[in-house]
Amino acid sequence: MKESFTNYGKKGYNLVWAQGFEYQDAALEVAQEYPKTIFVTNGGSNVAKKLSPVITKVEDPAYLAGIVTAMISKTGKAGLVGGMLIFLLFLRFSEDLN
Repeated sequence: MKESFTNYGKKGYNLVWAQGFEYQDAALEVAQEYPKTIFVTNGGSNVAKKLSPVITKVEDPAYLAGIVTAMISKTGKAGLVGGMLIFLLFLRFSEDLN
């Protein structure tokens, strides 16, 4: 991803948005090299000059999805399968899963 960020910076893009917290380290490294470009990651914790994450609140729509799931479940049970462990989501939902 660093190569892509570098290419956008070289081309003079004003804003580069990376869809995922996993790109934050590459964005942090490249942001220092291109002061006219703002880098944004969807999630993450790295904040620097010309780099910021966007933190979305997933609790509210997830809560509503849980209500709908409970309403249509024939067994009263529901499952949740994720593609990877995302620590922030684990913290937010672990109490509800117990």
